[in-house]
Amino acid sequence: MRAVIAVVCLAIMIVVILLAPSSKATDDGPATITVKIVFGADEQAAVWDGRLEVSGGEILDVSAAMLEVADQLNADTRSWKIKTGVSQGKRVSFAEPQREIFVKLQCTPETLLRITTEQGDFEVAPSTLTAGRPASLLDGRAEVHRLGNEKIVAKTETDDDFTAIALDANGQRHVAWIAFDTTAQTDRLWIQNIDKPGEKPELITDAVEVADLQLLNIDGTLNAFWSSSGTDKNWDLYTAVREERGWRSQRLTTATGTDFQLSVAAGTDGSVWMAWQSFRNGKGDIYAKVRNGETWSNDFVVEDNPANQWQPSITVDTEGRAWVGFDSYENGNYDVYLTSLTASGDKVSVGERIAIAQSADFEAHANVLATRDGRVWVTYDAAGPNWGKDFRNGPTIENGRYAEPLHASRRMELRCVHNGQLEQPTEPLPQILPPEKIALIDRDPTSKPSRYYDLPQLATDGDGRLWLLFRICRQGFCRHPPLGAQWNIYATTYTEQGWLEPIQLPHSQGRQNQHVATAAGTAGPLQCAWAEGNRFASVNRKYAVRAGALPPITEAAAGIPCEPLQLDPPGTAEPAPQIDWTITRGGDEFRVYFGDLHRHTNISRCMPTLDGCLTDAHRYALDAVEHDFLAVTDHTRDVDAFSWWRTQKASDRFHIPGRYVPIYAYERSNMTHGGGHRNVFFLTRGAQVSRSDHWYAGRKLKRPDNNPTDTLYPWLRERGDALTAAHTPEYDRKANLGTWTYNDPQVEPVAEIFQGLRESYERPNSRVKEEASLQYALHQGYKLGFIASSDHLSTHMSYACVWAKEKTREALFDAIRARRTYAATDRIGLDVRIGEALMGEETQVAGETVTLSIHAEGTAPITDIEIIRDGQVLDTLRPGTPLVETTFKDPAPLPGKSYYYVRLLQDNGAIAWASPIWVSR
Repeated sequence: MRAVIAVVCLAIMIVVILLAPSSKATDDGPATITVKIVFGADEQAAVWDGRLEVSGGEILDVSAAMLEVADQLNADTRSWKIKTGVSQGKRVSFAEPQREIFVKLQCTPETLLRITTEQGDFEVAPSTLTAGRPASLLDGRAEVHRLGNEKIVAKTETDDDFTAIALDANGQRHVAWIAFDTTAQTDRLWIQNIDKPGEKPELITDAVEVADLQLLNIDGTLNAFWSSSGTDKNWDLYTAVREERGWRSQRLTTATGTDFQLSVAAGTDGSVWMAWQSFRNGKGDIYAKVRNGETWSNDFVVEDNPANQWQPSITVDTEGRAWVGFDSYENGNYDVYLTSLTASGDKVSVGERIAIAQSADFEAHANVLATRDGRVWVTYDAAGPNWGKDFRNGPTIENGRYAEPLHASRRMELRCVHNGQLEQPTEPLPQILPPEKIALIDRDPTSKPSRYYDLPQLATDGDGRLWLLFRICRQGFCRHPPLGAQWNIYATTYTEQGWLEPIQLPHSQGRQNQHVATAAGTAGPLQCAWAEGNRFASVNRKYAVRAGALPPITEAAAGIPCEPLQLDPPGTAEPAPQIDWTITRGGDEFRVYFGDLHRHTNISRCMPTLDGCLTDAHRYALDAVEHDFLAVTDHTRDVDAFSWWRTQKASDRFHIPGRYVPIYAYERSNMTHGGGHRNVFFLTRGAQVSRSDHWYAGRKLKRPDNNPTDTLYPWLRERGDALTAAHTPEYDRKANLGTWTYNDPQVEPVAEIFQGLRESYERPNSRVKEEASLQYALHQGYKLGFIASSDHLSTHMSYACVWAKEKTREALFDAIRARRTYAATDRIGLDVRIGEALMGEETQVAGETVTLSIHAEGTAPITDIEIIRDGQVLDTLRPGTPLVETTFKDPAPLPGKSYYYVRLLQDNGAIAWASPIWVSR
């Protein structure tokens, strides 16, 4: 049977060879071609053990993708042991059953690649493959794809990321990138001509921190653009022009507040337009400026309304008008808009804003491109409605309302504006769509959706084709993937036969929030540059910059057929409950601030496809939940030096003084018996990553003693600017050890009483052992204030509430250290005192009674206020109103020492816990 299949396949390939256009190798000698062999295209379970060999050519490299842990590839013998299908175990890498082998080879039209497998054998002539139209073999069970080529730009010891590319007047490629030097703890901005033999990287700037890199060839001169914290720690925009003596830099903005998320485009008249997002007025606004000749205009506002506007993209049409696409949160969710800019002398006029997408869905990350036919294209990624709203863990419907966590789904959208009319393609984009509303976030291997389409970008190649490039992740909701949480870059274009099957850029695996840089000459394929790195490799996580081209397309280009699109009116924003509440005690004044001290991103390997990226986390905090502060706490098991650098950098870039305070933090995951995991918070930037035994175990290294008493606490005390908080407490009865075996009141003043991902740890229950509860810790004599945190996945249901003197890192740390905190599952106001003592404090009480003063501002009617002394409910008040101001007198207080706290319940299920007040009598 296998022989029959092989003969049939060979006959098919001979016909393809006769009908296919001639390869470039016919005229210029051997060509370098990369192909991707896909096993299990029929999505069935099967054994595909096999090998490959070539005749009439030379194999340069063999690699694999989407292999499970049990699969093996031997690149030296060009053989493999592979099974397709989705494992029913929990620890699988991919939610899709296919497995892939990549082969880079030099070939001529006579070259044949022979593949032998347990499911059948087949032969392929690589030069006859058509990019975007994969060859189907073995009755559709296997496929072979023609890909573009790539190479590493520079071999370095640094983490190289955030690329840009431009072609010079001779068509040579110049690739720029940002390199992070672990030893020096600094960024460096490099550029290299990759088409000039022997050329070495050249330094553009010696700024300590760089982001938002762009590179343009303007009138034959290379121009670089970026944002940097500069010497005054204020993020501003910079440019540099390449001259004979090197790069001449210029600072373009100086206003106080972060200027970032930069986009730059050049007009055919030599003008240069730039748009960016600025936090200079306490919120996100879109600004722009234009350069004509050598003179830049002043900064001017493109979009300014009370909401945050985000991440602009700019393009220039054939008439010299600039178009800026961006997204806004003004309607209580992210919507996409487009605005035109026209320059006349030193004046710029801003056109009327055009709505591109304004549904209840998440619609963000716009990318725009004006084409020669007068259309302005806008692409963006989208997700379901109520992004970042009330979601706990599992079902997406809470109290009848649907909500998605930060990265439960992503799809691409493409629209255009033509003659003032909004249009959309009549033929759907080549993507696998998620359900309109995901019923359950189930982390089973077969859970859907299995694909995420992130950050689509538009570009035109030298032949005028419009390309759509994007990132795909196929890991799904699987648990703790050792390999699968990676995004790869794909591209598609429209031809006379419709959309091409997306073409993968080889060796493009990386994070969700990485872009691909593109450049085009006067003819030929699109040139690309990108960074790749295996995020979850066990040891080596280094990022490297690669460059390459998309493969030649043989099908004739065609205009994308479109149809008019009429948008529904925008939704109405649902404002968050505002608690603007000040209390006084003596000469001190305190205000309540709401935040989260435990939020993960896709840096952590627990739920990397569901938690979203660093930008998603800060967007969520600023808009969806309106936090005053946020600590991104990714696991130290997964936080390498580059990830920690990016996390700290993001905390500075998103800091809005007086509005929003990111806190430098990570989660120190610990495998020590009962040691538990602890989030660590730093007042100042630059702390090292405190490695726990979890990090050593993941690398199969000898595990050190890592109990907090011996390691974490002394280090934090020595620093003097750091605090920690335990979460998800546990207890091992056999070892007689638990989370509350350890505590240092100097550096561990608070603990998570509630976690949105899981449950309340206040009291023992069927899942929480008594020794793991917060009440047990209090019985041990520990003085711990209460906070609530999200951890992974959960959104909008956990608040660390802090009474602080002002909204600064210093004041927040002082308040947390003093335990002036409470925990809540909604934005509830709560002030509990005993005499002059505030929540979290100690007091001496004389007399026959202890009196609690309680002031609460609920988001719904408060049904119960439980008064708790030493773990026992003394009484329950039932006010039935959102606003409560009352007192409670304990008529028979205990002698000696006791602690009191209040548990508040609302009729909508929300809860708040006041931190204890410790009383001595």
